[in-house]
Amino acid sequence: MKIASAVVSVADKTGLPELARALANSGARMYSTGGTARILAQNNIAASDVAEITGSAEMLNGRVKTLSANLHAAVLADLQNPQHLAELQKRGIPPVQLVVVNFYPFAQVAANNASESEVVENIDIGGPALVRAAAKGGRAVLSHPRQYPAFIAELRDNGEISAELIRNLNAEAFAEVAQLDSDIANHFARQNSDSHPPDRVFFALKKSGELRYGENPHQSAACYVVGDAPAWQLVSGGALSYNNILDAQSAWRAASAFAADDASAAIVVKHNNPCGAALSDSPADAFELARRGDPLSAFGGVVALNQIVNADAARKMSELFLEVIVAPGFSAEAREVFGGKERPRLVIPPPSSSFSREWRVIDGVALAQAPDIADESEFKTVSRRQPNDAEISALRFAWKCAAALKSNSIALARGTMLV
Repeated sequence: MKIASAVVSVADKTGLPELARALANSGARMYSTGGTARILAQNNIAASDVAEITGSAEMLNGRVKTLSANLHAAVLADLQNPQHLAELQKRGIPPVQLVVVNFYPFAQVAANNASESEVVENIDIGGPALVRAAAKGGRAVLSHPRQYPAFIAELRDNGEISAELIRNLNAEAFAEVAQLDSDIANHFARQNSDSHPPDRVFFALKKSGELRYGENPHQSAACYVVGDAPAWQLVSGGALSYNNILDAQSAWRAASAFAADDASAAIVVKHNNPCGAALSDSPADAFELARRGDPLSAFGGVVALNQIVNADAARKMSELFLEVIVAPGFSAEAREVFGGKERPRLVIPPPSSSFSREWRVIDGVALAQAPDIADESEFKTVSRRQPNDAEISALRFAWKCAAALKSNSIALARGTMLV
């Protein structure tokens, strides 16, 4: 498809000047709106006001910019249909071959405790409508800056855009619209459901990478993130497997239950269950105590610490074969200790999730439950003898360990060490 006309109206301006220059160099005429037009002007890139197509200026402080019968006709007309082309010509509407539109950052705004009016203002209306229309009309649609390099390369090399690239771009466009709609629906469902599970929940999952295999070597597997949630950061080591991630999640949830400012916490997980846990004055000592809880199971396990791994902790952990070490960070000296080997894999977890429920999906049935958080506010002493301070400390520690165990489990602690 030759790009003669393009509508460019983006919230995320990343890569915009480079894309616009490529379009200008190819001879395409650009129509833009508001902030997008200002960026183009600052970069000396010519663009016409989209009002030349819509026939009206922006209204309601920009709430209405691209909601227009003329503009939608320009992207929905069947370019192979002479009747459609004649109707566009009669009305003076130029056919548009490219739409460059991305959406207001609704999910980010909603996640940052914005006021309800700010959240509502970031519900994009015109953008998704135009993207859907253009994708239905078979136009090329750029709905995210990450798509620009491939588009620019093909435009530069061939002078036009292939049908294959257009199909791929438009599939992503529909996915971007679905992502936005699910973010909006889930936000208001959570707002209106109080403490009860909402009636409907929508997950827009984005693949963050292929995994070596699933629970067993003959099972293929992949890792997905919900919406724009960050993935686990692999600092060094080989690729993570399905089981690595499951155990790393369990270990990190248990370790992060202990405040990093209070004490160093170390959790050793095997087969998704903690087999060792301890608190101490340093990450190295905490790991050593956690390992002693069950030295046999610790071999080949996954370890999580609630503090940055320093050289002392790294040297201590390097004495044992471990699959994964999860921590909020690793010092340069600690990374040198591990020397970039395939194992252990060094992983930094993503920020805490804002989801208020845990999910498990099997055979088309989804189970949801509130996370098991060790709440100490309900502690009551019902024995005749009152526990002393050391016993209370051990109980609080064991209580948090028990929350990380599966189903009906018992945690035995001696001081702040799981035994």
